[in-house]
Amino acid sequence: MGSSEWGTVEAKHQECLEAFVLRARRVEKYSLATDWDALVALTTMQISVIQLENGETRIRQEFPAEEVVESTAARIRPILLNGDACFYQKALGAVGYFCRELPLDTQWVKATRTEWQVRVDPPRRRRLGTGS
Repeated sequence: MGSSEWGTVEAKHQECLEAFVLRARRVEKYSLATDWDALVALTTMQISVIQLENGETRIRQEFPAEEVVESTAARIRPILLNGDACFYQKALGAVGYFCRELPLDTQWVKATRTEWQVRVDPPRRRRLGTGS
């Protein structure tokens, strides 16, 4: 690989990390990211069961405000989308590139990429319900 190609590869990885860091900082500054209790509350389903005088039962489920869900999705989505410049796997690949001569760091990057892949795109047999 020539020096001009090497610089291009390095620049590509540098741009990827810069895009990821900008997005990560935006997520970090988000009000829900700074209020752990509020974030956890959104993950808990709120259901109330009401018995009416006429014998009917009503079930009411509380959902987070649409604005909160949309704002959260807008901040997180680019990290999750393969085609985006700040996609998490691309950022990990860039970290791996810059750490390629450090065996422990390389091992950590590979393990982290594998764990991410398992969490967001489990093996096909699992998706089809034929695996564990």
